[in-house]
Amino acid sequence: MTSINLKGEKESNDAVAAESFKRKLTKVIAKYYKDPTKVYNVDETGLCTNKLPTRTYASANALSRGGFKQPKTRVSLLLGGNMEGEKLKPVVIGKAKRPRAFGNMQISSLPVYYEAQSNAWMSSQIFWRWFLEHFIDEMEQRHGESFEVCLIMDNCSSHPPMIADLDHRVMVLFLPPNTTALIQPMDQGVIANFKVKYHDMLYKNSFII
Repeated sequence: MTSINLKGEKESNDAVAAESFKRKLTKVIAKYYKDPTKVYNVDETGLCTNKLPTRTYASANALSRGGFKQPKTRVSLLLGGNMEGEKLKPVVIGKAKRPRAFGNMQISSLPVYYEAQSNAWMSSQIFWRWFLEHFIDEMEQRHGESFEVCLIMDNCSSHPPMIADLDHRVMVLFLPPNTTALIQPMDQGVIANFKVKYHDMLYKNSFII
């Protein structure tokens, strides 16, 4: 297996390019990946880990209350899954190599892959390491050593094109430029729902005494 460039000639209308990609992708999946568990998508997003509600209950005379600033603890996430709805183990990127909140916990025992970066953003080095050390390992565990899967991602700078040639068992498909909001699977409510559920749990835990 190898990578396939599904981009045609430059199209002025992003929606047209997106529809063209979807038609070609449907043909690729029908030909090579009839099993929906073998078609994956990953995407990055930012998350404010300690964001609090901006509204609260107060007396009728206190219409607003100044002096409150939202905390700014931010991490980046790499979230992914397959067409069957099976999740990949997330990647969390923070600024500290070992955040104090981890205490004595072994980082390897976390339910996520934790990485540290000075600005808490995804980098090509981190993505490269995730692909080789974690994604490939997960695929072997799920589908066996002779697996063949499709991995769909956008063409942002942290996704080096050379990654398509690292493992012949993975067909890497890059979305056309400026179409991710239209056809990126993880952007079709998956990431948004994750953030809603995360902040819902955060608010509930904040009021546990």
